[in-house]
Amino acid sequence: MWERDALGKNKAWGYVQHISSTGQLLWMHTYRRDTINENRFTSIESLPNHNILIGGEVIIPANRGNYGFHFHHPWMLLLDSSGTVLKDTMYSNHYYPGAYIGGGNIFSDKNGGYFHWGNKDSTPTPYPQSIDWNGNYPSYLAHLDTNFIMDWRCSYPNINIKGYSSIAGIYQCIQTKDSGYLAMGYREGVAVNGWLCKLNKFGKVIWDHIYFKDSTQEGYIAEAKERPNGGFVCVGWTKACPKCTQDIWLLSIDSNGCELPICNIGLSVYGNPAQEAEFSLFPNPNNGRFTVNCPEPGVISIWNLQAQQLHSIPIHSGKSSLELPGSITPGIYLCKYQSSTSGKGKTLRLLFQP
Repeated sequence: MWERDALGKNKAWGYVQHISSTGQLLWMHTYRRDTINENRFTSIESLPNHNILIGGEVIIPANRGNYGFHFHHPWMLLLDSSGTVLKDTMYSNHYYPGAYIGGGNIFSDKNGGYFHWGNKDSTPTPYPQSIDWNGNYPSYLAHLDTNFIMDWRCSYPNINIKGYSSIAGIYQCIQTKDSGYLAMGYREGVAVNGWLCKLNKFGKVIWDHIYFKDSTQEGYIAEAKERPNGGFVCVGWTKACPKCTQDIWLLSIDSNGCELPICNIGLSVYGNPAQEAEFSLFPNPNNGRFTVNCPEPGVISIWNLQAQQLHSIPIHSGKSSLELPGSITPGIYLCKYQSSTSGKGKTLRLLFQP
């Protein structure tokens, strides 16, 4: 026998239905944090002890002149098997800076307690003066103890990528086999790219990468599953313009977040767009002779897809003409550039077709 729980909202109330394996409604309860604002649920989990963990949000309106605005404050509930409330917590500006979007998504944690994600208000002053009308609401991932108190929080503030502010948005988060976490969603600046961030069990970032199918399309990552080898299969969507239809996007990466092997060997800054160097090579494909262009002197290295370095040569800034050694056979390689002054780097595919 199995049972399931359903959730949603009924006008301004959140509700939970407990349903048997045959579809029989065993009970349904409604819940409300306050009597003024809209209350709704966004996540639910049945725990091994038969308690029910629920994440939601309390939507509080605000305005500035003729402009309307809403805060979506995270709201967490712990129910027993009959739907009785055991714990009830809302994060507000008086407890913790409120959430603009994201709500109270919350799930049980192998490290004890729970993990939760949302978006942090950038100015923790009394509401409604706390509204940041510039839209700076950094996404965060947090670990909570069994009383819904935060142990740690990892925020993703806006970063500058090539002169544009890049905003991170979390769509989903999963716990990984190593008891760490994988946050996924998008980064939006001059372009919208799929985004993944791997953290350890203490909330420290291990790697942080953006992904795109091609430079002309928006990309979003909505779900990921961990593979037996520690890599991940991710699914999302791409589209060429805001009003265009969407294409399903399937992405496979290794445990370091790389689409290709060794993408971060020798490049500790790889995957951080703010630290990526301007680097190009042409023609590509080529016959073993090609030109690279970079703003700073550095080193070019050629790697095969088995993580073996085949060739290395220092280069000056600007354009340099290079030739592959005769020992390298036709195929696909990685051409890595590392600046000797700023430390920035970039890796490109190189297709050798004589």
